[in-house]
Amino acid sequence: MTLVNSVNCLNNCSSFPPTIRSIRILLFHTYPNYVEPNWPIVLYSLSKLRQLSSLRVFMYDLPKTVDNRNCEMIANVASSFSDFGFYFRYKFDTSDGSEYETIFKDHRKFIKQLCHDILQLSFDKPPYYSIEDDSCGLAMWF
Repeated sequence: MTLVNSVNCLNNCSSFPPTIRSIRILLFHTYPNYVEPNWPIVLYSLSKLRQLSSLRVFMYDLPKTVDNRNCEMIANVASSFSDFGFYFRYKFDTSDGSEYETIFKDHRKFIKQLCHDILQLSFDKPPYYSIEDDSCGLAMWF
């Protein structure tokens, strides 16, 4: 299932089929229907979907990164999936990129912190992971 700027619909996830195994969340900050995710509620709602094994979150043109408190919450929930990804992206090609460069430095720090926080959790065997070349995305397999 793909949710585009509609994380609020997760508040009613009891109406979703219980067999959902994969969710991809796309958040476009520049779209008029963008709502900043309330991560505790989003993560709680996702935890109700018992067969959900894959979660990918893509955040486009976000003007500031996710804060440290939410980073810890995301890290703690990430290991409940066998396949997890979190990515920051530009929606359009910005050749000068100057306005986004400062923001993406913070996004890179967040991705590294998220990876670190997940790896600090206790596992039977360490997860496989990949940080993208530009450090703006993280994929993990548990």
